[in-house]
Amino acid sequence: MHRLLTTLLVLLIFATCTTRKEVTIIDEGVILKYDCSHFEPQVKSREETSAVMHKSIETMERARSEDNVALFRSLRAARELRDIRRLEELVVREECARSK
Repeated sequence: MHRLLTTLLVLLIFATCTTRKEVTIIDEGVILKYDCSHFEPQVKSREETSAVMHKSIETMERARSEDNVALFRSLRAARELRDIRRLEELVVREECARSK
């Protein structure tokens, strides 16, 4: 019985680790990694801000081509307000949703 419980626990831990999803934003030497199940802001420098801004353009273009008006407007508003935290979260959440 003890061996069975131990085996099940190990399998559960392994399954949890293998299903963890991450997305990465890469731009001109900047690498930002995000855990899809637990968003944590990463941007701290101008270079990181620039990486997210560039990724947001790509995300906006995709939102427009897919007629995702809500996402497009949210991204545009965050860009206009230069709200990098909101922009970062929107981009990461969209990338996570796409990677499912």
